[in-house]
Amino acid sequence: MPSCYSWYIPNTDKHDHPCAPGIRINSKEYFFLIHRGYGIVGQEDAFHLDLCNYELSPSIKKILEDNEKDGIVIELYDPNKHYGIDDFYKDLNIYDFEKVIRSNLELEKPYPFLVVAKNNKIVGWTGAMWNEESGRGHFDGIAILDSVRGRGLGKALFSLLALYNKKGG
Repeated sequence: MPSCYSWYIPNTDKHDHPCAPGIRINSKEYFFLIHRGYGIVGQEDAFHLDLCNYELSPSIKKILEDNEKDGIVIELYDPNKHYGIDDFYKDLNIYDFEKVIRSNLELEKPYPFLVVAKNNKIVGWTGAMWNEESGRGHFDGIAILDSVRGRGLGKALFSLLALYNKKGG
């Protein structure tokens, strides 16, 4: 029977791990469970960055500037400005992302999310963003359409997501 409990990132002020429940490899809990016959079902790498001093790097700023010259920007989604969300679902062809975007937009007050927009048409997305009570930033995923890949937009999108989370708490 699976157990469900939160766990914290080591050497932090109780920052919860984004994929809880989970067990840190080589921890006392890990060996406790291994010695009692539990098996490893999956393994994941997770990273933690304190955003207090986070700023966009010069290379990310350059990516943003270069893309802006071609009409590609990253900004908060505005339903009165951005279009093509149905085309984005179709072109992306990942049902779970479509489901997450639709369910967020159906909320009375949807969570904000970043989009990559080429001349205001959506070609990338972060998913809903908010800061959890622990201060950890949450987002539903990142996706960039093939038509704009190779331009550094995924890196820039993630960097702007981190900056948004920093400002949010």
